[in-house]
Amino acid sequence: EVNSVYLLIARIIALPLFSSFQISFVDYNLFDILATHDVLSPGCMDEFPALKAYHNTILTRPGIQTYRSTEGFTTRPINYNGKE
Repeated sequence: EVNSVYLLIARIIALPLFSSFQISFVDYNLFDILATHDVLSPGCMDEFPALKAYHNTILTRPGIQTYRSTEGFTTRPINYNGKE
């Protein structure tokens, strides 16, 4: 179940290890997965404040904002079935 996965991820990122972490490629991969879920199921992180905060932390990084505003990003389909 998707909520179980969100709960597990929320528990992992709440660990002290993640409270003062240096962002790595793993964070960007997790962010991309969460962003895709947020597009396909808006509000899916609402029940998980730590997960939503983690997503917003990455989302507000300047390089991410720049990339997400490019035409290449905004016109890229997510799953090629028109449900974006």
